[in-house]
Parts: sequence; C-alpha cells; structure tokens
Amino acid sequence: MDDDKPLTLLDLFEANYTSNKLSKDQLLLLGTIMAECGYLEAIIQMLIWELSGLTSGAGASITAHMSMNDKLNALTSLSGHILEEHELNETIQDLCKQTRRDILPKRNDLAHIPWSPTEDGKGIEAQKIKARGKLQVDFKTFSNEELDNFRRPVTLIGQGFSEVSSQLEKYFQQAAP
Repeated sequence: MDDDKPLTLLDLFEANYTSNKLSKDQLLLLGTIMAECGYLEAIIQMLIWELSGLTSGAGASITAHMSMNDKLNALTSLSGHILEEHELNETIQDLCKQTRRDILPKRNDLAHIPWSPTEDGKGIEAQKIKARGKLQVDFKTFSNEELDNFRRPVTLIGQGFSEVSSQLEKYFQQAAP
C-alpha cells in the first residue's frame, strides 16, 4: 500500500479482519458476550415497562430510542419512585450501579470494533477506530481469559435483574387489591 495514501476503513477491514480468522472458541466467546449483553439490555427494558405499567409494545416504542445509560437512569428513577423503601429498590439500584461500572465502559467497544486473532492465536486483537477529526486506529489485545472475565459479570448481573423481575411480579400481585 502506498504510504502517502491514507488508509480507508475498507483497507483496515480487508487487511486485518474476517470472521473466519477467529477460532470457533473465540467466535463462541465473543458471541456469548454479545448475547449476554443483549439479554441484559432486554431485561432492563422489560423492568422499565413493568415498573411504569406499560404494555410491551408501548414500552418498546419508548425504550427503543434510549441509550443503555438512559435506560439505567429510567430504571433507577422508576424503582426509587415506585418501590421506595422496598428491598427490591436497593437491589435494582445496586445492579444498575454495577452495570454502569462494570459493563457499560467495555460493552460498546466489544460490540462495535473489528476483531482478529493475535499472531499466536491465544488472544483476540481489537481495532478501535476513531474518526473524529483525524482517523486514529488503536489496537488492544484481549486474552480469551480477559474476555471470559468480562462475560462473567454480564451473566451475573443479567441473572440478578432476571431474579428482580420474578420478585417484582410477586410484589405487584401482593400489592393488588
């Protein structure tokens, strides 16, 4: 490639990334992380709908336009207002805090960057592309272990929100006249 010619995004993709370069284990790990993140976001949306008394259609028409951070803000506000002193409120607040701290900073990076295996095949290299102003490409290598260590809290937080959803159903059944 001519050194005077600027790299295009297509050049970066063609030179460094195709999904078939990743091992099945690496693809499975990345896919599992993305699926767990999708589940986490879905359960947060459903909790918003449930707390606000919206049908899934009406709720989805609102939350579909919200960022994950906005969804967490809505959930913490609704929980604080509706559940007030109930222990479920404290659990929701804690899970939202964990999501903000442990999940959000990495989630978007993991979902929106091209991946390729490291030369030794023991890790995955991520290419973070920034295009604000001047094109900048940063490379970060994640070992399979690092990615799995990120997957675990996503799974646990998702399970925590799922348990809250079950308890919330019981809470509303007991509160009904």
